[in-house]
Amino acid sequence: MLGEVVGIHIDDSLITDGMVDITHARPIARLGYMDYCVVDDVFEMLRPASPQAAMAAAQAVTAQ
Repeated sequence: MLGEVVGIHIDDSLITDGMVDITHARPIARLGYMDYCVVDDVFEMLRPASPQAAMAAAQAVTAQ
């Protein structure tokens, strides 16, 4: 199924410092079978500069 988002509404109570605070919204996601999860923690992860840098980083982690 494909669709096009043409508009959204975000409650003002979910905005913190001009950004959506997803941990305040606590959305529920279905994982499969009877499993679900709730977003209650957020972290940052920098994107690698290139696919080669991503592979090098992954190999360095698995070598440890």
